[in-house]
Amino acid sequence: MDCESCHYFRDDGSYAGFPTNEVCAECHAVDPEEAMEAIAEEGIDPSDYDAIMKAGIGAIEDNLASGDDDKLAAEREYVVKYLIQGKEVPWLNYQYQPDNVYFSHAAHKDMTVEDMAELKKELSDVVDPSVFEAEEFPEQNCNLCHLKDVHLNDVPPAFERNILSGYSKMTMKMWKCERCHALKGQPNACYTCHK
Repeated sequence: MDCESCHYFRDDGSYAGFPTNEVCAECHAVDPEEAMEAIAEEGIDPSDYDAIMKAGIGAIEDNLASGDDDKLAAEREYVVKYLIQGKEVPWLNYQYQPDNVYFSHAAHKDMTVEDMAELKKELSDVVDPSVFEAEEFPEQNCNLCHLKDVHLNDVPPAFERNILSGYSKMTMKMWKCERCHALKGQPNACYTCHK
């Protein structure tokens, strides 16, 4: 899967938000009504997630798509706790930007890790230096701003929120954007990012 499978952007490049159950259900094809009927037939309380996951209910198990056991367990947990319950996932937003910041992913989508590698010394405090050490550069440039290879983690990284601002510790800092813009000869005026 690539990032756009779940994290999509509007045509203007603005972030459309995290995937809803409707989007997730395109791949996780468990029918919530059928699953709930099967849970009731088994006499299991629908809020007893552990019992549901252990019961091996065909309406759930037969429709899970993950290939290995770890991913299967995670998919089962998503289906049982969220999809069939009709609850949206309480996603953690590590990169939440202030309301007065406009960041267009579309404006940055053609920037490649390979192109930026020539500036790796100047960007060493902006981008994780290990991003530039790969033998082959990835097609997607997400690692330039987001946590490196976060999509490969089975356990999400620690989520630290500033209690005063409400922003994650990992929210992109303005000086990082300014540094990269300056190095690439891009506009750095306030109105470029602040609307």
